[in-house]
Amino acid sequence: YVGVVGINYTETTGTINTQRTDFTDTSTFTVASGKNITINTNGYTIIKMSTTITNNGTLTINGGGLIRTNATASSNEIQNLITNNGTLTIANVTIENRGMTESDTRAILSNSGTINVNSGGIVRNNLGTGASTTATNRAIIMLGNTNVIIDGGTVSNTVSGQAIAGWNGTGTLTLKNNGTINGKNYAILLFGNSGGTSSASVNIQSGTVISSNASAIRLNASAGLNTGAITVSGGSIACSNGAGIYSEGTGNITVFGGAIIGSGGCGVQKTSTGTITITGGTVKSNSNSAVSCPNGTITIGDDSNTVVTGTPILQGVNGVGEAGTFNFYDGILKGSNGAINGGPTEVNSKPSGYQVIYNKQTIDSVNYETAILSTADNYSVGNKHYATLATAYVGVIGINNTESRGTIKVENGTAFEDDSSFAVESGKNITI
Repeated sequence: YVGVVGINYTETTGTINTQRTDFTDTSTFTVASGKNITINTNGYTIIKMSTTITNNGTLTINGGGLIRTNATASSNEIQNLITNNGTLTIANVTIENRGMTESDTRAILSNSGTINVNSGGIVRNNLGTGASTTATNRAIIMLGNTNVIIDGGTVSNTVSGQAIAGWNGTGTLTLKNNGTINGKNYAILLFGNSGGTSSASVNIQSGTVISSNASAIRLNASAGLNTGAITVSGGSIACSNGAGIYSEGTGNITVFGGAIIGSGGCGVQKTSTGTITITGGTVKSNSNSAVSCPNGTITIGDDSNTVVTGTPILQGVNGVGEAGTFNFYDGILKGSNGAINGGPTEVNSKPSGYQVIYNKQTIDSVNYETAILSTADNYSVGNKHYATLATAYVGVIGINNTESRGTIKVENGTAFEDDSSFAVESGKNITI
């Protein structure tokens, strides 16, 4: 580094080229503010032990090589391999932590500035000899006013903890250009801590966010306040044992597109006030409601456009679970226990002249009640409306054929055609 900036620190720009591989470097240095330094790893491996790099200027690391910590967990392992207070770019290089022990603050990259992880860049926690599989460390920690842009790169922590975490921060975490964020317990966890406030936002444009446990994305407000917003316009968000997106904060969640899947939790769940707005994409859960916001507002679709029934798609035990206020303008809702939670949730707003029309769909041998908006309001069974006699009959007996009697009421006061057919089964008592 001194060779780049000069012995009197008068130079501002330069490149450090790695000349050999698998060597240990115990030096520590700081890239000063106003300096623009590139480390070209030349495909080689640098092992850092108990020493760190601090960046207060502009630092780019590239060259297709590897910079990693010692492979054995020990008392002198590195707390943060790189502490970034300026602009750090990881491009076509792997930054890896192999020796992990129990710590709440340990991370590979500690960020109070801007980090770019570009295509070919990898930041990952990897299990080393003697390392703890229950450690709660992170690949990247966001502190203060900070921005992280995963622009085609990969950030992963599949051993323990989170891929990216932050507390009491501002700024934005952005995933684009088919990047990947992969965590063991949360891929992304942003929270207000010790009475503080987190207003950091999450912007998923494309790529993959995946977690094995807890949820893929969580905004936590259990120990402070969280006002951060989440915006999803593309990509895939999934958790194999929890919610796709889970927020305890007051910031809004907006989904324009992409696919969100919760296994063991909702697709999108918000426990506080605020809004969930879904105008496109697919939101699913295999064990809970696709979307739930009991203390706030759920809006599905866009009231300013012509009604469309193909998107968004919400599928779960309920398509829409509990909602303080529910507005329905577009899309299709699918629920194995009802398209809309039949208890506390009612449709508060829908387009003029349209009615919520129910039907049945079987997907992978599971029967779902579906709901769309339509002007074909011809029949009703209780408080649900249907387009045909055949679908109204299903409304009487239930999507799993468990009910035996009921009444179908004609709602359309003008002559209309109905070419549907159905058979009243033995043991059923139906009134039209």
